Amino acid sequence: EGVGVSIPVYLDYPVKDWDTWERYKERFDLDNIRYPANWEQLKEEWERRDYPLGIDAGGFFGWARDLMGLRNLSRAILTEPELVRDMFEFRTKMILKAIEKPAREVELDYAHFWEDMCWNGGPLISPKHFRELMLPYYRRITEFLRAHGVRIFIVDSDGNIDLLVPLWLEGGVNCFFPCEIKAGSDPVKLREKYGREALFMGGIDKRALIEGPRAIDRELERVKPLVEEGGYVPHVDHRVPADVPFSYYLYYLKRKRELIGLASSG
Repeated sequence: EGVGVSIPVYLDYPVKDWDTWERYKERFDLDNIRYPANWEQLKEEWERRDYPLGIDAGGFFGWARDLMGLRNLSRAILTEPELVRDMFEFRTKMILKAIEKPAREVELDYAHFWEDMCWNGGPLISPKHFRELMLPYYRRITEFLRAHGVRIFIVDSDGNIDLLVPLWLEGGVNCFFPCEIKAGSDPVKLREKYGREALFMGGIDKRALIEGPRAIDRELERVKPLVEEGGYVPHVDHRVPADVPFSYYLYYLKRKRELIGLASSG
């Protein structure tokens, strides 16, 4: 009935082992991917668009975590890596099947992956296991889309992403969101470390909006050099907290529009 922002509690997970995974796989029909009934109409509208258009390119760790639970997935990575590899192989085939038609028929500007695979202490998977179990599949998807003109590949992961940034870059992912400041994912510092190849979205500390105008001004001034350098879209580093006063939020929007050159004449 209402809308909340709490983290869901899972009662059970559909995938627990090889047997449950094999049964789960049977529910997918990769030869009959469905697209909107008005697909041709949408294509015509997109040809006339004046805005960026992207495509959902899936993800791996976050998807598997939702199927298995974090504890079971972490255990499987260590004790049954072939199960995880089979899941990611199937996931890659599923994604490529789904995006092939749009990639061939529509001019796309970006692709978006969802992972949420880090906390404030770092990634929930070691860089070693990321390289072994995830990197090859990222490459297959980004290489396919890049061959069809896509140049920006965004990954959504909360937490401290620092250790995974070079691996994502190696896998063809070049834009990082939402850059949570409290978790240590400061886009200013990450740009200094990884260079202009790394693009960022987010990185405005949500806590500044709770404190008020002075904190907001300091926060926007902090990212100003990155805005001027380019390859960065400034916005709040995740959902705006419920305890942000509306007047402070409006002030933030006004000041940010000034920062990016969209200030209204009024």
